[in-house]
Amino acid sequence: MEYIVRAVDAVREAGATAIEVTAAAEQDYTDTIHREMDGTVWKDGGCHSWYQSKSGHVVAMFPGFSFTFRRWAKRFRPEAHHIHRSSTETATKDEVSA
Repeated sequence: MEYIVRAVDAVREAGATAIEVTAAAEQDYTDTIHREMDGTVWKDGGCHSWYQSKSGHVVAMFPGFSFTFRRWAKRFRPEAHHIHRSSTETATKDEVSA
């Protein structure tokens, strides 16, 4: 919830209309999840179920403890987002962080 509140605050402070995660931030998160999933029973333990995609990626599980996920999800990073003021204008990182 704190993440969402901070995201909404960033949008309001920038006078924006929309927010989205950058492609680089999404890729970094995805790469981290896949790397952390290596060696787990969900990925390498012979567990073939709805948790895995056809390519073998685990798509429905977090590889760590729930308190770790909560800590990750709690921290809003403005630099990992595009803040859109209108359909054609995006706020800069400095404007969002100010």
